Amino acid sequence: MKTDTNASRQLLRSLPSVEKLLSDPSLASLLERYGRGYITDIVRSVLDTLRQDILNGTVSTRLDQSAIVLRVNQHLT
Repeated sequence: MKTDTNASRQLLRSLPSVEKLLSDPSLASLLERYGRGYITDIVRSVLDTLRQDILNGTVSTRLDQSAIVLRVNQHLT
């Protein structure tokens, strides 16, 4: 089921930028271990998936930054 356009726009706008996520202290060890380029690619992939999920209506509530960082971590395991 698709969400209404205004709700989708608000959710999309609420997503943090790639740079903001890379600056999150909880990603510091991953950046050190895997390198900035690789983690940047993972962050972009996670954000792209979230954007699609928002547009498809499978994500209908705002995710805070820590929830998105958790998804980045899960992507690596």
